[in-house]
Amino acid sequence: MKLKRKLFTLIALPLFGFLCLGLFLGNENYKIYKNLQKTENIVIFSTKVSQLIHELQKERGYSAGYLGTNGTKFRNELKNQQVSTNKKQKELFTYLQYFNIHRYNEHFKEVLTLTIEKLSVLKEKRQLTQELKVSSSEIISYYSDINKLFLDTIAQISKNILNTDLNRQFSAYEQFSRLKDAAGVERAIGTHALSQSFFDEKMRSLFQNLIYSQKIYFDHFKNYATFDSYIYLKEKLLSQKITEIDRIQENLLAANFSDSENYWFEITTYKIDKLKEVDTFLLDKLSSDIVIIKNEFKYSMYYFISFCLLIALVVIIVGHYISRNINNLFRELASKIDIFFKYINKEVQDVSLFDDDIDNEIISSSVVNLNNKILKSKELLIENNKFLDEALSLSKLYEYAIERSNLILRVSLDKQITYANESYCKISEYKKEELIGQPYSIIKHPDVKDYEITRMWKFVDEGNVWKGTLKNISKTGKTHYSVTTIVPIKNKEGKILEYMGIRQDITEVINLHKEIEDTQREVIYKMGEIAETRSPETGYHVRRVAEYTKLLAIKAGLPESEANLLKHASPMHDIGKVGIPDSILNKPGKLTEDEFEIMKDHAQLGYDLLKNSNRPMLQTSAIVASQHHEKYDGTGYPNGLKGREIHIYGRISAICDVFDALGSERSYKKAWEMDKILEFIREGSGTHFDPHLTNLFLDNIDEFLKIKEEHDD
Repeated sequence: MKLKRKLFTLIALPLFGFLCLGLFLGNENYKIYKNLQKTENIVIFSTKVSQLIHELQKERGYSAGYLGTNGTKFRNELKNQQVSTNKKQKELFTYLQYFNIHRYNEHFKEVLTLTIEKLSVLKEKRQLTQELKVSSSEIISYYSDINKLFLDTIAQISKNILNTDLNRQFSAYEQFSRLKDAAGVERAIGTHALSQSFFDEKMRSLFQNLIYSQKIYFDHFKNYATFDSYIYLKEKLLSQKITEIDRIQENLLAANFSDSENYWFEITTYKIDKLKEVDTFLLDKLSSDIVIIKNEFKYSMYYFISFCLLIALVVIIVGHYISRNINNLFRELASKIDIFFKYINKEVQDVSLFDDDIDNEIISSSVVNLNNKILKSKELLIENNKFLDEALSLSKLYEYAIERSNLILRVSLDKQITYANESYCKISEYKKEELIGQPYSIIKHPDVKDYEITRMWKFVDEGNVWKGTLKNISKTGKTHYSVTTIVPIKNKEGKILEYMGIRQDITEVINLHKEIEDTQREVIYKMGEIAETRSPETGYHVRRVAEYTKLLAIKAGLPESEANLLKHASPMHDIGKVGIPDSILNKPGKLTEDEFEIMKDHAQLGYDLLKNSNRPMLQTSAIVASQHHEKYDGTGYPNGLKGREIHIYGRISAICDVFDALGSERSYKKAWEMDKILEFIREGSGTHFDPHLTNLFLDNIDEFLKIKEEHDD
């Protein structure tokens, strides 16, 4: 990164951080401003609701008076009031068409929906009132429920106000609205009681609770409201008429109905009208306070943006000044430093020291110290160069030693051969030019599976060192083996550049090992045939059983190496028969129980003969010799093993031995027909034989019959 860019980054980072802070704070102020706009809508909504509540309160009072006088009074007043109520209801519904209720909390939407549903039956309730088919208590309860729901909507929507002062004022307004509605219910119940000159216990209790609840709402209002709002309400309630309300309240609670319902209705309506003035005052105050706060936020946002821009401008100017000075300083020093690096790169013979007369206060005090460090660096460079020369010499010696003692092959990332040393060319019978540029697959032996090579390269591609034995083929088709280490060659960033394979030829060792294994297998076959020569079976029985066991082992999912091991070990399955007397072994008829017990000993004899060997093939032969007469249900011999207690080798050998024995002629029996043999094996599934292996054998019987045909006696 260039110096200018670094300096720009040093300036830009704090500037960017400051701008991010400014954007964050600006965004927070914007959210508050938007909430103030939302609060304005809440106040408008509350105003519309309050106006409708006021009209419903008056309609509730007239309805109670109308019902209390059995329709003789308040008829015209009620009709006129219903017109006023309808007007305010229409205004609210018109406003709600443009009022986005989805911007507010869920509970508000639920309460508003419930309120509108309740209001939808107003026309029906009015009809019942006109026809005197509803009681005063029922109609009072209906109007009161509507007003309570409207007041609940105000309480719920106020939760969307974030400004603490406005939220507090709105809480005061809610408490005031509940006080005003309680006064309206009081008017309706009192009007009904005076018109009837009767107060039942339920109405009397409700009337008393309304008086008490108004005091509670007044106290709550006092706690939340501003001082001006509280004084305004208190002054509105200082009136002789309102004092008269207290007197009539006491009379009603004492069952004194001497006052007329018209007079009660008049003075309580006077009180409610005064409360309506307070209602308007509170909402107007909320609206004006919102405008003031909005303007304050607007101007503060303007000031904040201006301040941010000013700070940004100052940072840019100061940064530019610092950048220019630093650039001048480094240009002054660049020529001196350039000479030092030319010395490092051996472009000049000696290093040049800084002059003492550099015209810069920052550098002049450090020039001597810097010159000392340059001289020290010069000494270190001389020592390092000596060390590098020695290391290079040793590296060439190591490279020569590796080249002479190993087979070296280098491969590119796309698996093309890029280098082969003379030792590798000699064993592969290729010339260098014949190998270089060729794909690695040119040396892959046909016996090696493609997926094995793919897995090897995938492991190395991941940056790992692979170690193992490789089987390759020469130009003339000769097989050669090598113990190989494949190393990914990486640059200093860790990126793989190519792969180097370091090999040691072990072809002679592998061939010798194979020769020993072939000899072992031949000896095992011969020993198996020797065992069979003591009985009427032929050597072909041994070879067929060997092939059968390999095929069934592969079908059962054993690896091919393990299947081959079982194949070469199975000829020894009857080796124990060398210890059985000829009189029993070659008896033409059925054996007696005692003779059969002696015959059964051949399994244990075979195991004892082979068990102490540490050769894998002979260990496998010991298992087969011991367990090929065990039965799946535990009724076999010599140990009565059951199910999975029997080794997989024993379970495989049991099926293969029986299959071949039944199909072969013996001194004591004729060869069975193939259908009868297969039926016997099928019936023995789960008792004599492993069910899973039996199914595999029968499902692939054609392959076993092919082996039988190829190795027929």
